[in-house]
Amino acid sequence: MTVAPLSRSIFDGSAFQAAIFRVAPGGRIARHPASCPQILAVLEGSGEVSGSSGIAEPIGPGEAVFWAEGEEHETTSAVGLTALIVEVMVSFPSGRPRSARPLRTRYLAQRYVLRGQHPVRPQPPLVPRRTR
Repeated sequence: MTVAPLSRSIFDGSAFQAAIFRVAPGGRIARHPASCPQILAVLEGSGEVSGSSGIAEPIGPGEAVFWAEGEEHETTSAVGLTALIVEVMVSFPSGRPRSARPLRTRYLAQRYVLRGQHPVRPQPPLVPRRTR
C-alpha cells in the first residue's frame, strides 16, 4: 500500500487530513479503529470494506463509505484500488455522533451532502443575478 498525503496531518494540528491510498492487488488496510470520522471514496479498482460488524461489503469506483470515530474497520482488494480518504476532527455535544454504522453512497454521478445516516440532494446552485 502507498499513501500520498494531500494535506497536513490531524496529528500536526490540522482540522482535517486527506490522502490518496493505493492498495495493491491482494492488499489490505488492516482492521483498526477510526481515530476520527472518516470517509473512504474509491476512485479506481474495487475491493471490500467492513465496519464494526465485520461483514465485508463490495465497494467500487463512485462509491464511498463513512466510519464514525472509534469504529473498527478494514479494507481489502483482490484486484487493487485507489481511494481518497478524508478524516475530520469534529466535536459533538455528546462526544460521539448518534450512529456508528457505516454509510455507503454513490458520490460521482450525483453529489450528496451527508446528514446523519441519510444522503440528501443538495439545493440547486445559486445563479448570480445580473446587476444593472
